[in-house]
Amino acid sequence: MITRKLWRLLANPPQSNALYRRLSASGSVRPKRRQKTSLLGLIYGSFAIMLRNVVLLGVVYIGFLIVLLSVVVAANATPTGTDTGMGLLFLLISAIIFSGIIYGTDWTIAIADALTHERERGTYDLLSLCPAGPLGANWSISLGLLHRDNLFTQRYNRHLLVIRLLLIFAGVTTLSVIFAANSAFTFAENLVIILSLLAFIAAAYLDYPQSIITATLIGMFTALYAPRRSDAQAVAVIGFVGAQIGIYLTVVVVNFSVLPTIVSAFAVESATGELLLLIPRLLVFFLTREAVIVLLWQALNNLLVSDASEVERLFDPGGLASGF
Repeated sequence: MITRKLWRLLANPPQSNALYRRLSASGSVRPKRRQKTSLLGLIYGSFAIMLRNVVLLGVVYIGFLIVLLSVVVAANATPTGTDTGMGLLFLLISAIIFSGIIYGTDWTIAIADALTHERERGTYDLLSLCPAGPLGANWSISLGLLHRDNLFTQRYNRHLLVIRLLLIFAGVTTLSVIFAANSAFTFAENLVIILSLLAFIAAAYLDYPQSIITATLIGMFTALYAPRRSDAQAVAVIGFVGAQIGIYLTVVVVNFSVLPTIVSAFAVESATGELLLLIPRLLVFFLTREAVIVLLWQALNNLLVSDASEVERLFDPGGLASGF
């Protein structure tokens, strides 16, 4: 799976790579932007400020929802209480997905900006002459930006913290269902609730790394065509957010329209049908994102790779480290 290979590449940067060290160093400053900006650049500026201002509010929002969810489910083992809990769960999953979009947008902007800046300076072609080739140069710059001030690790740890809190909530839900004195649900319905919750958590866990990989690839891809840094930033935002929305809409349509129609043709009970849909829905979520990543990865390779050994070097543990 390309997701696993690329995530390992992102999570294990080449510490001895000079280009990576220059961009990831704490306190390193991005080059100043030129005063002349396009309309797209002005729109991007306003949008980016808004996104960065809501990150902290989003973290508080997630924590509040987790506490509220646990209280609602623990206190209500009834259809109304469970429906309320599942509604809050939907809001929580939406908040987690939103955080992936926030972080991904920030990084796709930074990558597109830095690579376009190297082109404007006339240093991009020089960097591409290194043993790692243009592909290695792009990834070294991107990895440096991702790991600047240890942001990559910090943000991923926050994501894992939320997932752990969700697992605690899943435990509270399971205990509430087991020990409910007057549960209005059958065993199959209770099983659907618990397994659906675990499927939601699995989807949330997978969403973050795939969002960051998508953002990285779109940032690199955008920089190959954008004439100016302001345009690169704006196009990267539009490309990444548009891709995310397109993926989520596809998943929703397939999972909640196409698949239920197929299952209903077999005339199975409602609870049984929901159980049968759990794994296919999770696979649709993962494979839709995987397909987009594969397409972006192949398109990028077609533009940057002149020798197959460059791809092998990229995934070799010491490949990028020896490329500069």
